[in-house]
Amino acid sequence: MITKTVTNQNFKILLQGLVKASESQMKLILAEREVVQLEAQLTPKIIASLQQRISNTTRV
Repeated sequence: MITKTVTNQNFKILLQGLVKASESQMKLILAEREVVQLEAQLTPKIIASLQQRISNTTRV
């Protein structure tokens, strides 16, 4: 059985191995993504909620 401590340690090791992207690199990558039709279930309220959650987590 894997403990929470082991999982957290593995996650930290994974994060250390990831390449850091600059803000300009991230904007470029996001600008290149494909634009698709929204799913019917995604109401404006749900979209606003998700955008708020993303905004809150990126401020950390």
